[in-house]
Amino acid sequence: MTTRQLVSTIDGLRHYGINSQSETKFQIIHCDGKTMTLQSDYARLELKKF
Repeated sequence: MTTRQLVSTIDGLRHYGINSQSETKFQIIHCDGKTMTLQSDYARLELKKF
């Protein structure tokens, strides 16, 4: 089994524009006990509970 580390610090996200603005507001698109989807004017985050 291989484990892949995508991003370890916020510096790894700066390349993609995450945390490059002074404030980012996310709208909750979907949220239940297993998944949550957040959306801003430039990003969409899909989070899964594990």
